[in-house]
Amino acid sequence: AVVISKSEKKAAFIDLKPLFSYVNGVYFGTGPTEFTNLGQADDQWPYTFANKPQQTPTVISTVTLDDRPTAVKTTLFGSVHRAWIGTEAGSLRIYGLGDVPTGTVAADVVEKGRVAIGKNPTSFAMSKIDPDNKTIEPLNQQVLVASRGDRKIQWVRFASDGNSGSVVRNLQDSRIVDPIAVEDADNFASDNMTLSVADYTGKVVSNYRYGSVIFAGGGACPASTGGCPVQGTSGMNMEFGGSFTMEGRPFTLRSANVP
Repeated sequence: AVVISKSEKKAAFIDLKPLFSYVNGVYFGTGPTEFTNLGQADDQWPYTFANKPQQTPTVISTVTLDDRPTAVKTTLFGSVHRAWIGTEAGSLRIYGLGDVPTGTVAADVVEKGRVAIGKNPTSFAMSKIDPDNKTIEPLNQQVLVASRGDRKIQWVRFASDGNSGSVVRNLQDSRIVDPIAVEDADNFASDNMTLSVADYTGKVVSNYRYGSVIFAGGGACPASTGGCPVQGTSGMNMEFGGSFTMEGRPFTLRSANVP
């Protein structure tokens, strides 16, 4: 896990293996069940770190930054393991993590490169698909950035070695007042290529389509004809799908193909 502290200008890289190993042993080990005594006390399940110190995560490394960190994300799988840290002035810092499955050590945690992005990035979201390059693995090679300072969403694509990257697409629309979080919709057999934006001051959640809809079974948007293309608005190669008005100020969101 990577935890950022905006006020301290620091990022802590934490090894969760002790916690995962302990819980795995409790659930799937050969000993007696540990779930009959439930409660909030140290010696009731789930046990506190004070009661079972062997499960306590350890800090691998703490990095001091020259700018306030405002967003963080890590790769999900594959052979290239990276952490992406966004800073307030508009920089995406790429940090190496070594080989996570075998164990990250302090020497692995080094800055590999930087990408210039919008100011005050408050949200990184995993990219699920890209209409211009379907050969990449978007979960590890691309991230969506919500830049609150510049009121835009950016797609940052990383090189195959994970050490550099560039902005390959921008979404900027006058209807986006205060983008604080972004989420990319899942794509499976069918492609929908839709993202959602939580607009904090605007008190809405808005959808935009950035690529053709392709139905797996053909239907109205078959792959043979390229699917149903984006109906661009305001000079964008994006399609505004409308907004859902909120009573309060949305600050985060998540989406999935099943509730």
